[in-house]
Amino acid sequence: MFGKISAILLVFVFEMAWACATCYGAPDAPVTHGLNAAIWTLLVITGGVLSSIVAGIISLRNRAKSYMKNQNN
Repeated sequence: MFGKISAILLVFVFEMAWACATCYGAPDAPVTHGLNAAIWTLLVITGGVLSSIVAGIISLRNRAKSYMKNQNN
């Protein structure tokens, strides 16, 4: 059963797995520069959001440590 499904996927879906024409295009094309800028923008936004989450968790940890230290005194 798995062999039949994988054979069907290889025959029908494999053609859709090819990269788009932009990926194979010239590196100096305007479309390529636009896609690179879009990728960097998404990476910066994602990194900023994740960094903010990590900073918030660290801040909560430091507050909890400070609170526990004051409770023990």
